[in-house]
Amino acid sequence: MKFLTKMVMLFLLVLLCSSAYAADTGTSTEDEGQSNAYGQMHDRPLSEPAVEEESPFAADANIGYCSHYMWRGQTLSNKGVIEPSVTFSYYGLAVNYWSNYDSDKNKTTETDYTVSYTHGFDKLSLGVGQIYYQLDGIEDTQEVFLTAGYDVLLKPSFTWYYDFREGRGSYFELKLGHSFALPYDIALNLGATASYVVDNVIMGTEQDGSDLDCFYHSNLSVSATIPVYKAIYATPMMAVSFPLDDDARRIFRNIIRANSYDGGGATVVYGGLTVGFAM
Repeated sequence: MKFLTKMVMLFLLVLLCSSAYAADTGTSTEDEGQSNAYGQMHDRPLSEPAVEEESPFAADANIGYCSHYMWRGQTLSNKGVIEPSVTFSYYGLAVNYWSNYDSDKNKTTETDYTVSYTHGFDKLSLGVGQIYYQLDGIEDTQEVFLTAGYDVLLKPSFTWYYDFREGRGSYFELKLGHSFALPYDIALNLGATASYVVDNVIMGTEQDGSDLDCFYHSNLSVSATIPVYKAIYATPMMAVSFPLDDDARRIFRNIIRANSYDGGGATVVYGGLTVGFAM
């Protein structure tokens, strides 16, 4: 019952963050219309435009530049990063390659390989997958995940990630989002994320070394999907990431200090640009 209560609080928190963010941008959510470096599911908004399903096969290749590498509230770079990604999907089965090149360290610090399967039931979609994190300087790790989404206003989705190798614990993430149609086929995308951690040492520990069991971070984002030419698109984005708990705030600050990154605050504003090709 305690855990269920916390999950309900998590949903209400994301809903509140989303509404507040929309208010700050002058938009109502009621209007019509992914020292540690684990990042395939880090805090970057979904940038790929929707592709009409003329065939069961789809592919997307993109490359992005971001002012910081943010992953689940953790700042994992001091300067800008370059992030290429390639995805192939067929009848709901998808494979993805993603990597992070750190311009300050002049090397690739992470490469992720994801296999997933998603199936739709009218407005409900259910998915399962596995991520292999190949990391520089620390042990590789792996996660499995289950996700559920519902195609209504704010498009809520809930994902449970379980790190079965190094983290040995869970990370829960709730997302809300909404897109608005603009002239010239441009889409304005608003997103909000909130997370909760249970016993996952990858995400950090209590000050006494015991396992975490707390709300972790939230991420608010705004982006625009801009058609450039045929299947080519560009997506500029801005986002803010902040902790939801004092333990998370301490962990985020300690990561920054341990790596001698600039700044030092647990709340980070970051942005970037992605250019891609979808078919």
